[in-house]
Amino acid sequence: MRRSWGSWTRLTSLEARDERAGTARGRSRHRGSDRPTSGVQRSTCSNRTQRAADGSGNCSLWLACEPLHVSAAREQQRRGLPDRRESRVQSLRLLPIARTLKDIWIAGYLAIWLLVGAVSVPRAQTPTFRTTVEYVELDAVVTDKQDRPVRDLKKDDFEIVERGKTQTIANFHAVSIPAVRRIAPDARTALPSIDVVSNVHPPLARQWVLVIDDLHIIETHIVHTQRVLKDFFELLAPDDQVAVVFVGRSDLSQDFTSDQGALVRTSARLKDALGFAYDAANFGGGSAVARIGAADRRNYGIATTDVMKNVVNALVRSTFPRKALVYLSEGMTYEFRPGPDDPGEIFDRLTELFKLAEHAGVPVYTLDPRGLPDCSAYRGDCVDPGGDRRIKDQQNQLRTIAENTGGRAFVGASDMPRAVRELVEDNGSFYLIGYYPDPLVRDGKFHDVDVRVKGHPDYKVRARAGYTAPKLAKATADEVQLTLEDALSAPLPVPSLELRAAAAPVAIGDKGMKTAVTLEVRYPTQPAGKIDDTLLFGMVALDHDGKIKASMRGTYKYSATVKNGQDVVYAVNATIDLPDQPLTLRIAVSSQLLDRAASIHVPVEVINPSRDVLQFGSILLGYAGAPRQTAVPAGALKGLVPLQPTMARAFSAADTLQVFAPLFWRGVSVPGSAGSSAVVTVVVRSEGQIVRQSRADVLGEPSTSPRISRALIGRLSGTVPLRQLVPGAYVLELTGRLPTGSIARRELAFEIR
Repeated sequence: MRRSWGSWTRLTSLEARDERAGTARGRSRHRGSDRPTSGVQRSTCSNRTQRAADGSGNCSLWLACEPLHVSAAREQQRRGLPDRRESRVQSLRLLPIARTLKDIWIAGYLAIWLLVGAVSVPRAQTPTFRTTVEYVELDAVVTDKQDRPVRDLKKDDFEIVERGKTQTIANFHAVSIPAVRRIAPDARTALPSIDVVSNVHPPLARQWVLVIDDLHIIETHIVHTQRVLKDFFELLAPDDQVAVVFVGRSDLSQDFTSDQGALVRTSARLKDALGFAYDAANFGGGSAVARIGAADRRNYGIATTDVMKNVVNALVRSTFPRKALVYLSEGMTYEFRPGPDDPGEIFDRLTELFKLAEHAGVPVYTLDPRGLPDCSAYRGDCVDPGGDRRIKDQQNQLRTIAENTGGRAFVGASDMPRAVRELVEDNGSFYLIGYYPDPLVRDGKFHDVDVRVKGHPDYKVRARAGYTAPKLAKATADEVQLTLEDALSAPLPVPSLELRAAAAPVAIGDKGMKTAVTLEVRYPTQPAGKIDDTLLFGMVALDHDGKIKASMRGTYKYSATVKNGQDVVYAVNATIDLPDQPLTLRIAVSSQLLDRAASIHVPVEVINPSRDVLQFGSILLGYAGAPRQTAVPAGALKGLVPLQPTMARAFSAADTLQVFAPLFWRGVSVPGSAGSSAVVTVVVRSEGQIVRQSRADVLGEPSTSPRISRALIGRLSGTVPLRQLVPGAYVLELTGRLPTGSIARRELAFEIR
């Protein structure tokens, strides 16, 4: 049966019990703590595959909720609009301008494209044990009565209880990551994003997903929200990985990165996302008509809860010791009490979210950017007599989400910088506790686990609620090892092998920009002798909506003679035609020798060469002189790139770099005529100071592709010696100019060690 309204009131009336900083305490994991129980789900969302509209046969994964689509169709009929369900499912392409409200709430389902599998293989379920040794590791946060982290506990202070039996703690580690402020640069002056991506993270790094609920933040609070984002990004550790998801604008989202400059640029896009939310009095938004406004608010709530569910599902496979979802929102304006609105559908989704978060060990931290709400919570004057009640309803919804997922709610805070610091510090002090379940019951079910601190009943422990046990049947070989398709479809990179990769558009192709992709593969230590391996290679390009735009497969041979202690590292080169838009490349390899597969996710910005402006396609770096690394297959980049790209971005002062950068513009290739050549200035900067500078004339040559008329390609190729450069961070900056006045600039960050 559906949970009673009285039970819901108990969950949603968690008033602020700590007025000291306006924060709600995290939910205790002790026995007897108030947990939601799962009820009958009236509607559930599932992952469905849909054949691409271009008839290519590729499958893209889209997030579908049939009751939502049906309700949307009915609402369209009420408005006298045609039913567009079929075309929406076929294309799932969001337009960044001239959006309707329908576009926005459907975008909510797609906003988590960067985290959800998007190829034609089954979605990964909750991970179960696939090894011969059954081991469970839990991360636990312990706080005192004032919600301050307790950092001095030892192994013997903890007790793990499973099914009434105390377990033996096998491994214990206290982790402390201080919240040290790193001043975030201005979006216009931030260092360029790191262009090389790795799938390996430091052992004690944290993983965050920041969900910006632009459907429930009004545009008049943009300054408050940007300040919160700035404070949050500045307090993160350099090794932290962060993804930013906009609920209503998937095209503004940012994939996982530790690049502070990329995060700052993402926060600058907030102004493009706001404008469709309803305020605390249900004014504004998409319609002043009460009936339509209620339907819009319902759709907003469904989109928001489903995005958070998808984030949690994606983080199940995270290998980070600590992961958290930060939900930045003013709270839903949908009323969760009996009345004209029926909140049952959203309530069901919230109940699912609570259960998923408990099982996945993903706490949700809710953060209200308004701080202490006042008249600014409304678009107009404070004339609504029920306004205070509505604000409290919003705050209680945020408290409920945090309390029922093991997080904390930061609402009604008078000091927002302090609230953000407490949020980061709450995830900066935790304990990793590992044990072998005794007895191990192979039933494939979820097992509840209680983590307690002995002798301190006043301490609150927030830890993962349990684990999924292995099934009774022994895993097959196919289940034990990930396949290439498994690795490609995994929502997060699979680090079974250490990979580094970069993608660089270098030429105009028949179907888009021909892009050079280099993947560096590093094997674990191998015994001395000859090795022969067959490598399966796969690549899928996804747009912001999770639709497959291009893909390729390959099989390559690698042979080498390994000496004692020698690292086995080589490169795989490939090319792929990509459309001119922001994309994410999922690249995966499967080693026959090692019997394992790994993957990596690479963001790439693909230019449109048909524009009448000068543009750099990319910058590629290599070492001058003989190649330092074996590359397979031989000659894959011949005729496109005059160097073997290196994935290194840390060099010594004794190195000399080879630089290649293609330029694109439209004009007439006549020597001496205006627009037939570009002047490129090459600058190396350190802390804003120029330490190297040179100039080169680059002649434009006609493109061999018939797709674009009068397209010219210039190829800058040269060397940059690093001698006499002191250790530190540097930026390689290329600035191109045409006689017509068109200017292009491209930057790349590197360091000297």
